[in-house]
Amino acid sequence: MRLLNILCLAFCSFMTLGASFEVVTSQKAPEEGVFDVHLRSIRQDGRHPEVQTVFEQVRAWKDLSKGHPLLSQGDQEVHDETMSMLWDWNHVLSVKLNNDTDTIDLVPTTGLSDMMLMHKNCTRCWSMHGTKWNPEFHLPAGGTDAKLKKKKLEYFYMMHLYDVEVEGFYWAVSACLATGGPNSCANDIVLYAVQSAKPWFYTLGDGFFGLAETPGYSGSEETSLISQLHSQGMLKKKIFSVHTHMFNTTSDPSQVRFGGINEALFKEGHEVLSMKTSSKQSWEVKFDSAGFRTSKIWNGHHALIEPGYPFIALPKEAFDIFKSDLLAAYPDEPVTCSDDEWCYFLTHCDKLVKSMPSLQFTFPTEHQELGFVTFKVPPESFLFNDKDYKTKLDTCHLGVVRQRFSALDHFILGSAFMENFYVVFDASDENFNRVGLSYNVRAALDEKKPASNNLISIFAITTAVALLLVFAVVVICNRNRRRQ
Repeated sequence: MRLLNILCLAFCSFMTLGASFEVVTSQKAPEEGVFDVHLRSIRQDGRHPEVQTVFEQVRAWKDLSKGHPLLSQGDQEVHDETMSMLWDWNHVLSVKLNNDTDTIDLVPTTGLSDMMLMHKNCTRCWSMHGTKWNPEFHLPAGGTDAKLKKKKLEYFYMMHLYDVEVEGFYWAVSACLATGGPNSCANDIVLYAVQSAKPWFYTLGDGFFGLAETPGYSGSEETSLISQLHSQGMLKKKIFSVHTHMFNTTSDPSQVRFGGINEALFKEGHEVLSMKTSSKQSWEVKFDSAGFRTSKIWNGHHALIEPGYPFIALPKEAFDIFKSDLLAAYPDEPVTCSDDEWCYFLTHCDKLVKSMPSLQFTFPTEHQELGFVTFKVPPESFLFNDKDYKTKLDTCHLGVVRQRFSALDHFILGSAFMENFYVVFDASDENFNRVGLSYNVRAALDEKKPASNNLISIFAITTAVALLLVFAVVVICNRNRRRQ
């Protein structure tokens, strides 16, 4: 009987018309022979009497803490949201919308400003999950007067940045960060649902969680997603910070702290060194120089630090310079550089990691004593083992990728860069944004002190020698006068 009830319940859940996410008929991807694969199991839509919704959970939490039984913002200063890896490519945040019992997986990105989903009627959209968003409300924000909003976007899918023109509507929803606790919810969050795309709109998860300060739904940066969370009181400070790895781990999971900085995740002796971004509407920062085998092969480029991208992406010209520097470093190794992607060796990464140079990026920080600081990315972070199962050959890929689907004019420093530092995105100042990277300031100052002491010692010795020489000359001159 129990099994029969379960089967009936499952059947009813698939027949429910109001499900916010549903499996849809997959569309053929632009490449022949590639099809959408349905991977998500859909359960009830939250209205089933035996299923507790996220709102019921929040009300229960409020009741236990003697708070208001309705969904409202609390006094929680920060919200820690765990990120997991999806398909070994992207980190994702889990979010619940409206009455959903299932979470949706959104890729956090500093390149977009909206929470962005695929509408159930979206044409030329493709999701690895095989799911699209079915709004519980029949009308978007603005009701019958709502008009399609056109956008030009740059977004990441797997290794590459893509340009796309989309049309869609804005929708008002209630949203909760799934692992952030009872106060990690906000009402009337406006998201963007894509209805059509040209040429295509892809995502590994269910959509994107925009963290950029570019204009949101009203054409102002004050309506970006991060600004909405702040204005509704969910975030006390307009800050978020990221601690991440290029792998999943339960002992030290990747995490976004919304509203502050988690200093407990700093390495010993580290503190945050901040730098101003290129504009108030951007998280891009300008580095002074960067290098690989040659200490300075790139100069004066801008870089976007991007938690939604796994590797390090370069414009075409910058990648060509990197390729030449790599080939010069390994003239006798069987290394291949594809014109459209990346370079790889026909060997295991363990044989290369000790001899491989680090990538180095020198940024102008606001630290009074250190000033320009070089942040190093060790080869362990950008070397990736692979195996060609046809030839049985081991390969070692470098996670430095040339962008060929977008006219990229800046560097993208993804998780391969970020896993070496605690990264802070601070938009609390009204005039400019700051990006901060953790750094062992104590060790750097200790290294600087001996150098200063050596200069003082050299100066003292030189002065003493000069005085001795002067004294010797005076003595000799006096003796010569006496003889005369």
